[in-house]
Amino acid sequence: MSERPLVIGVCGGIGSGKSVVRRVLGLLLDSPTYDCDTRAKALYRDPVVRAEITSLLHEDPIDQDGRLKKELLSSALHDEHLRPLLEGIIHEAVREDFAHWLAESAEPYVILESGILFSSGMDRCVDCSIEVAADEALRSRRTQFRDRTHGATQYKSMSSLQLKEADLRGRLADYTIYNNGSDSLIHQCERILIEINHR
Repeated sequence: MSERPLVIGVCGGIGSGKSVVRRVLGLLLDSPTYDCDTRAKALYRDPVVRAEITSLLHEDPIDQDGRLKKELLSSALHDEHLRPLLEGIIHEAVREDFAHWLAESAEPYVILESGILFSSGMDRCVDCSIEVAADEALRSRRTQFRDRTHGATQYKSMSSLQLKEADLRGRLADYTIYNNGSDSLIHQCERILIEINHR
């Protein structure tokens, strides 16, 4: 075991169930977990990150009630010029935040979840990666079940943004967990953890 924790990366498309797998792995290993998406949303409020994004978009990404301006950010992410610039700011912030978080951990393992593990460069922060896969129709239904008002639009938007990531996951992930409801997630996680421990 290295001096720092061994980092297991969990990735997958929207509605695949990667958050469930992250939590299962955390419980099986009794290890802390880091959710890149949750931390990214928090980091928009970091004074330095907020100032950089405001300068880029010419508008504060946080409204007067302290909420993210989702329409503003979504519009920027669908703009070919603004998207790489906005992603560059937030991806770098997440990498730095994770590095600080990891440095404070004394556990043998930590679990990192990212929907864009490879295209964001977060794959450089993990020792091995697990793709969580599920049929597209099932992922769409799960997304709509979580948000009956905006789920269908969210699924379509995120899927279009993550086409490159889907290709990278398929080629680069070390392991795959199938979350179609037929095979036990716990058993699949246990089998992969045995393999990881024998690497």
